[in-house]
Amino acid sequence: MKFLSISGVTMLCSILAPVNSMSNIVYPQLLPDAQFLPVPNPNQAFSYSCPDGRRHDKNTLENKARIGKQGLDDWNFSHGYPEYFHELNYNINGDKWFYPIDDNHVDFVVFTETGRVVGVVFRAQFDNRRSSYHPCVLEI
Repeated sequence: MKFLSISGVTMLCSILAPVNSMSNIVYPQLLPDAQFLPVPNPNQAFSYSCPDGRRHDKNTLENKARIGKQGLDDWNFSHGYPEYFHELNYNINGDKWFYPIDDNHVDFVVFTETGRVVGVVFRAQFDNRRSSYHPCVLEI
């Protein structure tokens, strides 16, 4: 039985190794500890890819996080934002907040109280009163 388990893992790794080496995309579902989403390194270039081809680069996200942080510092919540974010778990300590990236309020930057970008989410609207948030894909 152990032989089958070990050979199965070996086969899986040999199949995934070329895929992982060809891509710089970080898919949350492939992480070993899938309960935490990855956080980009602020000292490296990164972007996020959301559904329908929407892509957000590091500069845009840092600017939006800075605006959101300023709202926290001034206790100025324009149109309800920034808003406390607890929908998803990121691999970083502390409270998370989110702020809309564009006027459509579909994509949001998630950031810490210090203004560090930790992720991007998109809102899926079910009806007028219910919606859910889903992570966009980190590209490094």
